[in-house]
Amino acid sequence: MNIRLIGIVEDGTTRRVGVPTNSAKTIAVVRGETTTIEVEIINPGDVRQSPGATDSVIMTISKRPGYGPTLTKTAVVTGNVATFSISPSDLKNFKVGKYVYDVWWTVLAGGRSNIIKMSTCDVLANVTVIP
Repeated sequence: MNIRLIGIVEDGTTRRVGVPTNSAKTIAVVRGETTTIEVEIINPGDVRQSPGATDSVIMTISKRPGYGPTLTKTAVVTGNVATFSISPSDLKNFKVGKYVYDVWWTVLAGGRSNIIKMSTCDVLANVTVIP
């Protein structure tokens, strides 16, 4: 499964028409299936924002803030696209249900930006059991 999202660096730039005012977006992942999540990083002016070589883009999924189980993934970044891969083993301790997630861009020097606000992540069951 492939999911594409827009992450917005709120840097004070005037918002261009068509750029979402809220980066929150509900997603669904299926237990037992590998999911690739691509986050295109832009600012409100629709200008690409590319993390530096020492920066990190991190996604966290949990039942609710501060409550486990928790999955934290670090993206592979190419240009202004952060790619996360969630494997079947990543979700083995997650029961089917509603969770929350967010995505942060962190800078080695200490800065950080919440590029996808807290959103819903539905963890779904699969029908076929593959040994």
